[in-house]
Amino acid sequence: MRLPRLSLIVPLAALALAAGSAAAPAWAAASGTFTVTGSMSTVRTNDTATLLNNGEVLVAGGAFGGTPTLTSAELYNPATGRFTATGSMDTGRRQSNAVTLQDGDVLVTSGISAGGPFAELYHPATGTWSDAIGGLATCTAVQDCRFYSSETLLANGSVLVAGGMTGLASNPSTTKSAMLYNPATNAWTATGAMNTDRGQQTATLLNNGQVLVAGGISFHTHRATELASAELYTP
Repeated sequence: MRLPRLSLIVPLAALALAAGSAAAPAWAAASGTFTVTGSMSTVRTNDTATLLNNGEVLVAGGAFGGTPTLTSAELYNPATGRFTATGSMDTGRRQSNAVTLQDGDVLVTSGISAGGPFAELYHPATGTWSDAIGGLATCTAVQDCRFYSSETLLANGSVLVAGGMTGLASNPSTTKSAMLYNPATNAWTATGAMNTDRGQQTATLLNNGQVLVAGGISFHTHRATELASAELYTP
């Protein structure tokens, strides 16, 4: 019996690449290596990237070159390795926060913007956005609502936004204040203030339901003080 020549045996992965796919899917990558995947349709920095419940990733906002804030958003599909455009935010923003809610929507808050709603909701089912300001004043180019804050999804489904910088865009200061967003009512309410005003901090949900807020900076009159302190928020 004649055996087939080895040169005729072509691995399945090679066939897939030869077919002209833009990027190798995740299963084709060898362990401990990086492989090129599809590129975003827009160059952006200081954007957010949020894992959706369906496995796709929402990339939103950011900045590029002479455009200080972007409204555009796109979706990355791991199965195809491609980015596709989705609905744009109402407000261009960079260095914002984003978290997937329990119902699958994405809450984007804060960030540096030219004015508009403090928070927006992305709805994956329709690829659209809606405002999530719920009683908050609209941000302006002169008066920043809040940026460099932290955003944490709590065990009860609400979202804690703490600290950050507020005030005049020309001379902002860090704040101790914190707010809670209730997805069921699309409304914000004040909650207890931190012991230390801070921005650019980390905020981690602990197994017991508390939130550990650590580090960051305190910023006043154009002077920043780096922080080592930490505190716990109890819902």
